[in-house]
Amino acid sequence: MEQITMLVRDHGMNGFVYWPDQDQERQLSLFAEQVVPAARLALAET
Repeated sequence: MEQITMLVRDHGMNGFVYWPDQDQERQLSLFAEQVVPAARLALAET
């Protein structure tokens, strides 16, 4: 999550390709439910 925050804040990236190796459905759900909100919160605090 820190890397995503840094890429958005420091380099202006606004899109990412996420390609999980295994258990794609579970990993995609975790990414959407945990990583994305945490990154948004971290960006809002900077």
